[in-house]
Amino acid sequence: MTVHDDTPETNDEWQFGETEPTPTTQAGSGGLLKAILDEVTALRTTVEADRVGLADALAGSFSKIEVELEVLREQVGALRAEMDASGAAMTDAFTAMIKTVAAENDVDVPAVVERAVSAQGQANVEAVVAALAPQLTALRQSVPTADTARIAMEITRLRHTLIGPIPGGTS
Repeated sequence: MTVHDDTPETNDEWQFGETEPTPTTQAGSGGLLKAILDEVTALRTTVEADRVGLADALAGSFSKIEVELEVLREQVGALRAEMDASGAAMTDAFTAMIKTVAAENDVDVPAVVERAVSAQGQANVEAVVAALAPQLTALRQSVPTADTARIAMEITRLRHTLIGPIPGGTS
């Protein structure tokens, strides 16, 4: 090739020499890879701090839950103790009642029923007397006492004459 030709020689093209460093390769900066590395390092640091914070928060929450569970366990224990005491008292009462019933050799059910009916009957009689009290008082006041005593004596004498004296009676 000639000197005036605009096309450079191929041998001149591939020669390496000292070149000036570009601004991205200067000391102190690493370019895009350095920026990515810095970002990843910052993310790791943030994630680690978040992880430590969450672990501390979880540990604190678990501690609170453990305290609440312990209080709940104590309450359940106290409730169980009360239930056991109540059950024991109820069992003792039933046992005493069964022993009392078993100690009664002769339970006269008809007599018990008769007493209950009698008490109820007596209450009914008292209720009727109380309801009729004004009318009975008026009747007593209208009949003279001397006449009533004389009539009662005549009825007793008449009964003795007709039937005879009442066995075990006083009149």
